Amino acid sequence: MDDPHLPDGARPEYEVSPHFAAAQHAGERPYLILDCRLPSEAEAATIVGSVLIPLHELEQSLDDVEDALEDRGLPKDAPFAVLCHHGQRSLRAALLLQHAGFTGARSVFGGIELWASEVDTTIPRYVRDGSRCTIVE
Repeated sequence: MDDPHLPDGARPEYEVSPHFAAAQHAGERPYLILDCRLPSEAEAATIVGSVLIPLHELEQSLDDVEDALEDRGLPKDAPFAVLCHHGQRSLRAALLLQHAGFTGARSVFGGIELWASEVDTTIPRYVRDGSRCTIVE
């Protein structure tokens, strides 16, 4: 799928823009947003309807990813987005998932930080210190 919001230097085989992921998530066709952040981060800011599986649990939770897709009537190779705070963990998660056969997995470029600043400003922005999160104004 073509993503006109993906910036230069991003890799469309691994990444989608927050604009693209938000449009897909809000669309008529089912779309999964897999959140690979820590539970404390998801408590601070979340995308409604996303599924939380922290990165450190992902490799052992591949059945849960497949179940989340199946719950939406989607096959294992369906396009879906993986989200973290800034896009680094979700990129690792997307690569892990692609290697495990989830070929439609893409990282949200810029993470929930870019999503909150460019797509949905009602989502709180935060800074993380270890497992603690502080909302920033």
